[in-house]
Amino acid sequence: MEFLNKYYFIFLALIPLIIFLFVKSQKNKSIKFKFTNDIEKIFPFSKLLFVWKVILICSILFFFILILANPNKPNVKQDISKNWIDIVITLDISASMNAEDLKPSRIQAAKQIISKFLNKIKDDRVWLVVFAWKPFVSLPLTFDYNVVKQTLKNLSTNTINQNNPALNWTAIWDAILMATNLFKEDKNKNRTKIIILLTDWDANKWVDPLLAAKYAKNKWIKIYTIWIGSPWWGYINYQVGPFIQKVKIPPLNSKYLQQIAQITNWKFYRATDNKTLEKIFEDIAKLTKTKIKVKKQITYQPIYLPFARILSLLLFLYLILQTRKIV
Repeated sequence: MEFLNKYYFIFLALIPLIIFLFVKSQKNKSIKFKFTNDIEKIFPFSKLLFVWKVILICSILFFFILILANPNKPNVKQDISKNWIDIVITLDISASMNAEDLKPSRIQAAKQIISKFLNKIKDDRVWLVVFAWKPFVSLPLTFDYNVVKQTLKNLSTNTINQNNPALNWTAIWDAILMATNLFKEDKNKNRTKIIILLTDWDANKWVDPLLAAKYAKNKWIKIYTIWIGSPWWGYINYQVGPFIQKVKIPPLNSKYLQQIAQITNWKFYRATDNKTLEKIFEDIAKLTKTKIKVKKQITYQPIYLPFARILSLLLFLYLILQTRKIV
């Protein structure tokens, strides 16, 4: 509660003065007695009646002053005051991410390290995009890292139907394009905006991803590209009926990922083991954050009504008291 006209509280000084004058005026009506006897003489019903009358008058004055002081409940509305960066984590969940050169697999290692990364950052907004042939926004913009972690936990290469020919393979172009467009509502050039692209495969579908990187650069977006997996041939296991079929997959052609990072004047990482991948996210967690100014707006809601009700009750009691015959 806040009083908007605090200067009215100066009138509270009148309360002890009123008590003094009231008592003095009553005492002067019969000066040949001591004070206590005066009270009993003036108020034959009871000296307690006199005390209550003084209390009521002082209380009425007190609540009247409170109302004049304009009591209000302040409602503070402000933009989130945080030094944040906006991050789109773009994770490849194509079938090759099941390769086990990172333990327990590429996708599981990536998910675990991303969760650890979320433990290291603070006050940053995060999106989560997953892609194979086509990208999907798995999670919209959020400060709630627990939701991101839970979503990550439930992700697998089966999240996007790899058996559908229209959804398998790896389309880095579309993934970068979707991640970039997530920032389109924010025209703040000073705020740090980054895309963290994690993939283990070449850009083997759709348009040259370098065009997407240039598009991101024009939006003042930085791209971290992270190659997940070993530099050697890997294997993934397919369940074919009761049998397990081992499929050989080639190492990543890192040329595109290096060029994507260079175009946006940022960094390419080679995550060949779990420890290296974790170190990458530790570096990213140290990014310089953009300082955001606080926009604060305070509105006030008057709350004088309870005081007015109490004042009305006190006035009513005082009127009743005045109807008593006092001689």
